Amino acid sequence: GEDSVIAKKSETIADYTTPTAVTASSAASGFASSNAKDNNTSTVWKTNSETNPFIYADMGSAVNLCALAWYHNSATTETTIKIQSSPDASAWTDERVILTSNLVASVYNYIRFNVVNARYLRIYGTGNSKILASAEIKVQTQTDNQLLTSHGHLVISNSDTGIELDGSA
Repeated sequence: GEDSVIAKKSETIADYTTPTAVTASSAASGFASSNAKDNNTSTVWKTNSETNPFIYADMGSAVNLCALAWYHNSATTETTIKIQSSPDASAWTDERVILTSNLVASVYNYIRFNVVNARYLRIYGTGNSKILASAEIKVQTQTDNQLLTSHGHLVISNSDTGIELDGSA
């Protein structure tokens, strides 16, 4: 209700950081993975049609990760994506599972997850013969001090397939 102690925050892309590097499972001709981090929403990265398409962001070092800004592209045929974290780009932990039907094409989709300290964040498709595509990937990070002062953070289920920012889903 209106007397809630949890204040909703308006998300803006200025709250997010461009990764140091990105690595993808593939890139269709003319759709380089570097397009996903060039700060240009007119350029697009897109995989070939494949099993488990993915792209991961390298933040350069381990940081506190808490949200993903995914500029969804309508060329995506994947139906379910996992947001995963890793300290080493080898062992991955599921942070969220998102149905792509909940994403809006040609805008940033802000996907929150519980804070995790990791260097890498992967967007991982779960299907066969699927395409994953995005114009930009950005990651929200928080310092330890910011985390200590961010009272009211809602716990997010890693099986919640919605992208609502208010903890309602």
